[in-house]
Amino acid sequence: IKEDSPKAIKELQKMGLTVVMLTGDNEKTAESIGREAGVDRVIAGVLPDGKETVIRELQKYGRVAMVGDGVNDSPALGLADVGLAMGGGSDIAKEVADIILTDTDLAAIVRLRRMSQGLIDRLTSSYSKVMLTNSALLALGITGAITPQTSSLLHNGSTIAYSLSNARLTCVSAFA
Repeated sequence: IKEDSPKAIKELQKMGLTVVMLTGDNEKTAESIGREAGVDRVIAGVLPDGKETVIRELQKYGRVAMVGDGVNDSPALGLADVGLAMGGGSDIAKEVADIILTDTDLAAIVRLRRMSQGLIDRLTSSYSKVMLTNSALLALGITGAITPQTSSLLHNGSTIAYSLSNARLTCVSAFA
């Protein structure tokens, strides 16, 4: 187990994710490693085609992200809702994965999840602002409070302002 793995797993769990260790290793070894790492569940002794079956079963309970690096992980990586290939892994795992992480530690997944959630939050906020602004401009135009030209100017100006604001936030958060 890499030194930072238990901490990364704990962070993922704090984010509301269930962490399952799916491995071809024998049950005794896998349970020991799983306990040390702090995973929620260990599924051991699983061959590559069995990993696909497990992924399908887990998908009955929600979306599944599969993290792997080997040829044996490739079918499950391709089947998962999100397949993440770890850096240094096999070419086929990288080919079928949705995301290729250049780092080989689980902390990279924590960083990716935080960035993804930040992006979703930013998009949701921007969408709400744009809808509110456009609705207000439409209402003002319908009531005759502003001219169509003024409405168009304000609409374009707000679009540029929101775009610049989001670009600024992206640059700041990328280096924070």
